[in-house]
Amino acid sequence: MTKKLMCTQRLYSKLIISFIVCIIASCSNKGKDYKDIFGQKYIEAERYINSNKWIQDSLARYEIDPSLGISIVFPELIRYSAIKDKIETRSLEVLYTQYGTKYADFSIGKFQMKPSFAYQLEKDWDSFYERDPIKCQIKPFNLNDNPETRRDRIIRLKDEKWQIRYLVMFLKVVEKKYKVNHCDPEMEISFIASAYNSGYSNDSIIIVKMEKQDFFHTGILKPKKCYNYPEISVYYYKKKCRK
Repeated sequence: MTKKLMCTQRLYSKLIISFIVCIIASCSNKGKDYKDIFGQKYIEAERYINSNKWIQDSLARYEIDPSLGISIVFPELIRYSAIKDKIETRSLEVLYTQYGTKYADFSIGKFQMKPSFAYQLEKDWDSFYERDPIKCQIKPFNLNDNPETRRDRIIRLKDEKWQIRYLVMFLKVVEKKYKVNHCDPEMEISFIASAYNSGYSNDSIIIVKMEKQDFFHTGILKPKKCYNYPEISVYYYKKKCRK
């Protein structure tokens, strides 16, 4: 079997898996009203987006579809708690700054981004987008792993405008890495949301498998009942963006 034929068969298998997962997700999503399930937390997440129009403007300026970008991180806005965020940041950022992700790797900000996520994006951004015009707006990073660069990364992650930039970088890198299909917005959002939630460094087959896993919850401790992160992203898109 030729190498080219093997690659074609792998691609075909991925497309079949993605199609099956999307059918399963579509069926499981029927009857689930996430706005009702999450109640006030969902309303507060919507209110944040509606009262911060600069987010849509910023995404558009970076040539990102605002509906896509916001849908991907909307579940994180539901989960976000300002009090919990401050407690985690104050107690763990010193450990991370001094010793790195082996000692502390924690979610920061509205979009709940971790330092390890940001660091990986910084490395991929510099390698994936050498000639992209947006590269001029988001300059290359100092990738030395030391207390100074880790402290600077924490400062960026605590800045909402920088979280938008990291989101832009994520969407650009994922598009380049996985050749995302733009023909079906809901399939696109589901895959990218799974990559955001489960780890975009994973193989595409793993990301597709993770699309049907229910791991999302809003508490500190994992409850018996969890929900599907990509489903919530698609739900928000269908309710607010597809009109």
